[in-house]
Amino acid sequence: MGMRNRLRVAWSLCLFAVTFVPASASADRDGLSYVPAYGVHSWPFTLGQGHLRTYAHNHLRYFRIVFGMHPSLSYAAGLPASEQEQFDLLVWNIVRSNSTVLPTLVSEGPPAASALAQWQQFCTALARRYGPHGAFWSSHRSLPYRPIRAWEIWNEPNSPAFFSPVSTDAYRLVLEYARAGLRAGDPNARIVLGGINWNSEGIDAPAFLRAVIESGGRSLFDAVAVHPYSESAEGAAERVRAIHRVLEDHHLGQVQIWITEIGWAVGPSRWRYTVANEHQQAQLLEQFVALMDQKRDEWNIGPIIWFNDHDVPGLVGVGWIEHCGLRRSDHLMRPTRARDAWRSIGRIARERRRVHLPIVRE
Repeated sequence: MGMRNRLRVAWSLCLFAVTFVPASASADRDGLSYVPAYGVHSWPFTLGQGHLRTYAHNHLRYFRIVFGMHPSLSYAAGLPASEQEQFDLLVWNIVRSNSTVLPTLVSEGPPAASALAQWQQFCTALARRYGPHGAFWSSHRSLPYRPIRAWEIWNEPNSPAFFSPVSTDAYRLVLEYARAGLRAGDPNARIVLGGINWNSEGIDAPAFLRAVIESGGRSLFDAVAVHPYSESAEGAAERVRAIHRVLEDHHLGQVQIWITEIGWAVGPSRWRYTVANEHQQAQLLEQFVALMDQKRDEWNIGPIIWFNDHDVPGLVGVGWIEHCGLRRSDHLMRPTRARDAWRSIGRIARERRRVHLPIVRE
């Protein structure tokens, strides 16, 4: 199996590796104009309540999770029962720890023109169930009220590993139909383009974003998600700056920049984005968060999501991707120093536990 297929298969596992852990909780009706400032990507999802509460204690309350459309299913009448059950368990687990879900909406491949209506229906069904007036909340009134207000449209659509062949025109249609579907279910749904990365096989993030904007997509999104992996914290910050420049060049300064993946692996020097030990990994995390906090207002920075929750050795055959975890892969899933680093940046996290949602653009 090639690397691209391994990546697609591994991402699909997120939908099924769900741990259901009942717990009691009281409703907490917070304002809906904010989302957590910091979070973690869980791939595949293996988090129980103990881990979720630990993350929440360390101010990591935004969990990026894959929600995938199955081309063989119909969404005209809402989510099919089997799929709704899987998604409900994901949302249930996360919100019971007073945390929030950031869904990344994908399919097995870019929807063909004939499947775009199905894609739109899928998005509408999700917003109607998990958005602020969704049926999930009315049927789970004992849960903390954490409706999904922002939706990330695809993972790395500028890379052939996830969107093949890479096409800004095709992605613009995916974005357009997703926006229409989500806004039908929630008129204030925030649409997050991305998350786009820097890669040698597809189109680099700034060029991809520029092409989407200039081909008629400038009004289709409220935020841009990026994955600014780099060898250094400063290099990652420069990549975020490049996205800010594209937005400024197109008079889109009101569009937020979300970092929905950032991380460094611990492993051999031949890997990309890799350091020798957990101490260095934690240092890079601290440096990057500090740099982004300094520029948060100037560059309109939204949430920052660490990749990944835990190490996944052997899952995709790409060393650095598999060893960025805040938990090790041993049977105890022991925390790494990077997770402990969230304690050392507690001042930043305490002062800015949440960020405003982006402006809804018409």
